[in-house]
Amino acid sequence: MSDFEVILEYSGNVTFALIDRMLDKLIEVPAFKKIRRNIQKKLYGIFVECIENIYKNTGNGLDYFSKDKKPSYIRVGKQNGKFFISSGNIIANKRIKSLKNRIDMINDLDHEGLKSAYADILGKETLTVEEGAGLGLITIALRSGNKIKYNFTHLDDRHSYYEMKIDVPNATSGFY
Repeated sequence: MSDFEVILEYSGNVTFALIDRMLDKLIEVPAFKKIRRNIQKKLYGIFVECIENIYKNTGNGLDYFSKDKKPSYIRVGKQNGKFFISSGNIIANKRIKSLKNRIDMINDLDHEGLKSAYADILGKETLTVEEGAGLGLITIALRSGNKIKYNFTHLDDRHSYYEMKIDVPNATSGFY
């Protein structure tokens, strides 16, 4: 039987103003306050990256998708002794290939490779606004010490639903 606990969950449109409110809410949740400080830091950092990804993937919070499509969500929880953060949002189909390639490349790197990729991106003089610098996914992998699990579900000719899950071990060890 699975031991499952939701610490914080949100479903709906993600706006810039909501991001700050969600971050404040996370640190005030009684269940979050009970977590060891080092794990709190990892969860908080990964939560920031995930909610910012939702914001970017959904047109910077613009609700331009029809109401019959799945809403964005973000969840922090604990299952079978491990913490996790999962998220989901609509994404333009034209962005899937590059995002999938990016996640697969990150998942293929070890800790040193992730640190090197992070440094390489910081050393670049120009960063694309639409795709972002790409530091977020690397940061997620570094902080969690785990591979990024993901899935794309086709919705229509222009959109798919992108879901991601990051496991964060409940231990004092970790990379970040």
